[in-house]
Amino acid sequence: MLRTTIVLRGIGKVLAQATVEVQDVPESPGGNVGEDEPVTTRKVASTPGSIRGGCVAASVFGMIHAGFSFYWAAGGTVLVWSLGTGMVESFRGREWLLAPIALVKLAAAVVPLALARSSWPARRVTRWACWLGALVLVVWGGLNTVVGNLVLAGVIRPESSYDRPGMIGHAYLWDPLFLAWGVALIVGLVASRVRASAVR
Repeated sequence: MLRTTIVLRGIGKVLAQATVEVQDVPESPGGNVGEDEPVTTRKVASTPGSIRGGCVAASVFGMIHAGFSFYWAAGGTVLVWSLGTGMVESFRGREWLLAPIALVKLAAAVVPLALARSSWPARRVTRWACWLGALVLVVWGGLNTVVGNLVLAGVIRPESSYDRPGMIGHAYLWDPLFLAWGVALIVGLVASRVRASAVR
């Protein structure tokens, strides 16, 4: 639970940075006959710092995941116990199969940040794709974190025995990291949102 608390505190700091600015931009009348009053467009835009904050945090969390996958693919053993005995045995002798998984994680970690820095080209498509990825991360990481902690606390009792070290690794580290990754990406997406509405 301590690692989960630390991760959630880090998310809170990112949320605190996601401030927005409101700007009223006067515009000349658009050409409608008989309208003499100026039209004001109100834009709600995030500060550059808030955009970077969420997306950078998400990128960091994702690269941690990807980095360990690359490390294990190369034969590393640090924290390998946290994957669980079943997963370790399934990849024994075929650790290289973790490399494609690591590449997918790395792409998911860096692409949203690159898109945000590029002002979201093909905005509708890229932002919807990032939203979908963020929601998957939050649901997957959040659900597994909750279930894992309930199993460890004895609230949920599996019918058969379970790998306690692996459950600890997923409940306290890897799944909360997925959750933090998704939440941070949502913060970045919300902070980079721009609304425009005409106010007469």
